[in-house]
Amino acid sequence: MLGRRAFIAGGAAALPFLAAPVSGAVRTIRVSATPSIFKSMFEALCREFQREHPGIVVELSATSRDQDEEFFKTLRRALIHDLPDVSFQSFYHLRTLQRRGITVPLNGLIANEPAWTRASYDDSLTEIGSVGPAVMGLGAAVSLPIVYYNADRVTPLLGSKPFPGGWPDILALVERLAREARPGELGGYCQHPHGGWIYMGMIESAGGRLVDAQGNPAIFESPQSRRALEIYRAFGRAGQARALMGNDQARQAFAGGTIAVLVDSSSSLAAFERQIGGRFRLGTARLPVVSAGRIPVSGIASVLMTRDGVRQQAAWQFMKFVSGPAGQIIIGRSSGYFPANTAVVRRADWLGSYYDSRALTRAVTESMPFAGRPYEFPGNNSSKIYSVISDHVESVITLSRTPAEALDSMKRSVDALLPARGDITGAISEEKQ
Repeated sequence: MLGRRAFIAGGAAALPFLAAPVSGAVRTIRVSATPSIFKSMFEALCREFQREHPGIVVELSATSRDQDEEFFKTLRRALIHDLPDVSFQSFYHLRTLQRRGITVPLNGLIANEPAWTRASYDDSLTEIGSVGPAVMGLGAAVSLPIVYYNADRVTPLLGSKPFPGGWPDILALVERLAREARPGELGGYCQHPHGGWIYMGMIESAGGRLVDAQGNPAIFESPQSRRALEIYRAFGRAGQARALMGNDQARQAFAGGTIAVLVDSSSSLAAFERQIGGRFRLGTARLPVVSAGRIPVSGIASVLMTRDGVRQQAAWQFMKFVSGPAGQIIIGRSSGYFPANTAVVRRADWLGSYYDSRALTRAVTESMPFAGRPYEFPGNNSSKIYSVISDHVESVITLSRTPAEALDSMKRSVDALLPARGDITGAISEEKQ
């Protein structure tokens, strides 16, 4: 579960987004946001922020399709000294951005902020955005892997029984759906471009761990790692092997009714509800998890990049707004993202009643007690490692490799991208100081 720790002591062209008349001294900040599919959400955040802060103009750019694209764009912009004041980045990239000196720690700003109380700003915001004692980002939005299903196709097979809560029964259902599918339909699909995240979610939700007692990567050492690949192979055998798609294609196919069961990010929920309409009944279920398991979250944090003192203060106001109650309510209501600030979920008059009244979000709220900080591989090759893991997961889905073969090859590939074992231990020790 996301811990409650105090971190305060530790060290396309953008267009002006105007929503209200600006008076007095105007400060302009540049904000780069991702994913672009949630551009309307970011626009809503800017509108409401500028309504409350008419002296600050936000130049919003939301052209990056996903977090990796935004990350690599940021690295390129750093080389030419053209960074935005604020950027929304994946939790997985915070350590690398810190190491490269691109982001500014927020500890001092938080410590000097009178409005920063747990009643409005839960510790979850800094827990998810910290690298060691340094707060390198404020949590903005989180998502978890969940199971979506077409209730019109699934319920007749289940009868009065609820959707299965364990992988053996889920896979048996997917196989039966595949046998009874019409031409062009699939019984189930497990997103594989998300291989790094969902694969590790399967490992940790089953009680496996990604690091050993010394903090060194141990993702390939546990039986849960192989079991996760066996789950992917089962999806491959049930039809995914002959119908590999990108994330967006798989989502379109599910919304169109040609995939019965889809393992995907919870951030897709609002889009599915809009796209499906009344075409079929949508259902959701929590990722299977054991009592000692955890589910790593994905999502975005706002990070500070400007070193200019005046712009920092304006940027801080925006970041604080996004992670505060008003911004989190916008995020929770306008997307499938779950608020990073759990304080807004605890209060019924903020988002508590909203989630209680929506049955489809139960898969997310039931997952949150198991939610944990995502693991970022040490060194400068973290993003490449996730890509390598996805490639090896895909080799299992396509049935070109057995789980054992893929796991052995994956370990060799990842080991070659990691820093030396001593360097890993040193970096981890430095983080804990």
